[in-house]
Amino acid sequence: VLESPVAETGEDSGPDSESDSTNQTYIPLTFEQKLGIYWGLKSASWSLSTIYLMSETLYPVSSEGTQENLWPLFGPWCHHYFSRTYQYPNGEYMPLCARCTGMNVGIFLGHFDAFIWDSFHIKDWERWEQGLLHIGLYSLMTLPLIIDGGLQNTVDDYESNNTRRMVTGTFFGYAMTAIADELIQLALDYEGDAGKKRRPRRP
Repeated sequence: VLESPVAETGEDSGPDSESDSTNQTYIPLTFEQKLGIYWGLKSASWSLSTIYLMSETLYPVSSEGTQENLWPLFGPWCHHYFSRTYQYPNGEYMPLCARCTGMNVGIFLGHFDAFIWDSFHIKDWERWEQGLLHIGLYSLMTLPLIIDGGLQNTVDDYESNNTRRMVTGTFFGYAMTAIADELIQLALDYEGDAGKKRRPRRP
């Protein structure tokens, strides 16, 4: 842990002491370095998510298609049941089911979550306390998919529909991306752009 002058002397060292204390960090990186690492990772992830989402839209599958002839990027992690998949107007199907499609949409949207939470700050809360609160709230967003999918797999008389699958998948994908984003911020001890604005300026 990098110690501020306040921690070393036990006294208020002047007008810079509050700024020094605010700038202490768990790892020896400046705020600008954290900013670069955070947004570099975020930009790469967002770019891959965008490409994947666009590719799904541009890769329709005919009703005669099988999992084996799907583009490998889609094949391994979706059941591809046509009854649970949205159709294009020409009768062809999307390469992923409604729930997986919703997850892709949620993952894409989740990359913008930092713009929401960076402006949300509870006075006198530590950064890690804020992070745990955010992660807890995000975790609640995964419950609709867990409940809907669990009931579908365990209750004989329950059958979900594509709208419900799409909505629950979107919430789930958003939550997973936002949780990953929050964990990266906590690992870097990065406070977000709003955190930078909250820092007192040196005179």
